Amino acid sequence: LANVSLSNLDPFTDGPDLSGTLNGDGRLHGLYDAPFVLSHLGMDSVRVRDIPVGDLCFDAEWAEGRRAIDLAGTLMRGPIKALDFNGRLSLEKGNEVDFELLLDRFDLAFIDPYLPQGISNIQGLVTGTVGMTGKLAEPFVNGELDLVDAGLRIDYLNTTYKFSHKVKVEPDMFALDFVTIRDEQGNTARIGGTVLHSGLRDWNYNFWGTMDELQVLNTSLKDNALYYGKAYATGDIELSGHSGNLEISVDARTAPGTDIHFPVGGSTEVSPIGFVHFTASDTIAGSDPVMDLSGISMDMKVEITPDALFELIFDPTVGDILSGRGQGNMEMSVDQRGEFDMRGQVEVSEGDYLFTLRNVVNKRFQLDPGGRITWYGDPFDAQLDLRATYKVRAPLYDIMFEKNEAYRKRVPVEVVMNLKDKLMNPAIGFGVRLPTVDESVRTQVNSVMSTEQELNRQVFSLIVLNRFVTPPSYSGQGTPGASTGVAGTTTSELLSNQVSNWLSKLSNDFDLGVNYRPGDQLTQDELELAVSTQLFNERLLVSTNVGVQSGAQAGQNANTLVGDFQLEYLLTNDGKVRLKAFSVSNDRDLNRADQAQTTQGAGVAFREEFNTWGEFWQKVFNLFRSSDKDRSFD
Repeated sequence: LANVSLSNLDPFTDGPDLSGTLNGDGRLHGLYDAPFVLSHLGMDSVRVRDIPVGDLCFDAEWAEGRRAIDLAGTLMRGPIKALDFNGRLSLEKGNEVDFELLLDRFDLAFIDPYLPQGISNIQGLVTGTVGMTGKLAEPFVNGELDLVDAGLRIDYLNTTYKFSHKVKVEPDMFALDFVTIRDEQGNTARIGGTVLHSGLRDWNYNFWGTMDELQVLNTSLKDNALYYGKAYATGDIELSGHSGNLEISVDARTAPGTDIHFPVGGSTEVSPIGFVHFTASDTIAGSDPVMDLSGISMDMKVEITPDALFELIFDPTVGDILSGRGQGNMEMSVDQRGEFDMRGQVEVSEGDYLFTLRNVVNKRFQLDPGGRITWYGDPFDAQLDLRATYKVRAPLYDIMFEKNEAYRKRVPVEVVMNLKDKLMNPAIGFGVRLPTVDESVRTQVNSVMSTEQELNRQVFSLIVLNRFVTPPSYSGQGTPGASTGVAGTTTSELLSNQVSNWLSKLSNDFDLGVNYRPGDQLTQDELELAVSTQLFNERLLVSTNVGVQSGAQAGQNANTLVGDFQLEYLLTNDGKVRLKAFSVSNDRDLNRADQAQTTQGAGVAFREEFNTWGEFWQKVFNLFRSSDKDRSFD
């Protein structure tokens, strides 16, 4: 035989459609009396129901008096040896089979084409013996297999899991009895599961278990335009599917490494202030079409912890992104029609928002703790209640009616942005705070900004120029250097941001940043270095923002050390009891010539959340119980 099509065997078999070619030699006689067959054959590029099987090389011999053929051979798929087999195939109606399959480090990649929709890239080696009986069209398999470095990919999550374990094989099921699986980072979960089938068709699978910081999401924008990123979770998970449907159920809390992004479409002016805009493109150039979520059913109950970083992306091209960490409870679901639903609330503990001004000036606002983002269903219709702060050091000389030389000194100033109402069209309000000056100076500054027009004017100046401007009511009192300071201030900040980005990429163990502010007729040049890191197994937290002022000004030294320093040591594992030491600059009373430049201090800080006083005292007592591992002292 040479290149004989296997479709010629269809009239003689009661099994599935076959394709491929048959080659070999042998002897055949007595087909209508006492048949005799002895041959050595090969089947190349065999496909069953148009699914690739591989190449068969086998010996065939007629079983006298049984109307059956004894077969023994090897199945190959390219260079991969799938298995050895021997047994009997009946030629009676139904084509009964009785085979023994011998697997010796069988490569699971062989069965990848047979996998149900939603699972792919199966891998690993299998050793064991499996018996196959029943009809050729619907065989039954029995046995036990030893899997080594087995793994598979869940397409929708883009996650890969691996394990080594024994699998029980029954006629209608493959069963796993609580195996330890690992993601690509080595995080683990204890999983049990079953894969049901009917004659290796009509697959139905169900897996369940408990995760320990397991990766449950690893997608990019091209995979899913609704949300994407990396997610790690601790808790319970269940995954099942059949006939092209995938159901995912999760009840867990976020773990370190979680970084989720929510692209927000549309371009909307969100404030009557002409220089404040949220901008974003409806589509992103070069992005792939939105992922089809039909057939996917997902039900996730997630306890949000500060371990997770979330981003609301308004316009990635200019960095218009609000990111932060927080805590709360969320419910996210996707139904069979592909409709995505989000419900819950997240209270922000930290974060930032990069404010963009005509795509030229970029200022990073820090989110104040306590703000909230609430979802009621539509992921793009969240309610905001956030406050962000932009910190700058600026002289008060321009805004004070009394021109005291002491006001030439740069003091901490905070520009406050309040974002409320709808995510897609928030109401934005501004304010200015002076956290370190005395109350009389603060009252004078607030009186100047008593009207919304003057407040917006000063906010604009602080954001763009890093300084106040002289109010129009101060007729004849101009702002020295204001007309020429815009380019210098903007250029220095852009360069400072770029250098800080380069420094932050040097190491994942610490953050570095620099900031240079050019001086003018009122102020000195100022160079600051910011360093933050965690040492000794993340128990020692160091945060500094120190620098030097140079360039002599009236009433000021030629060179002055400025900035703050803070050191914290976590006395307990959960960080609720800390030892603190600090050194901060003094700016409270600008008119006192004998005021010290800095204030230093040290102490112990304790933080606890409670609903009743009884709960509070119970948690305090737990600090000193050695059996409480979560809060024990090291």
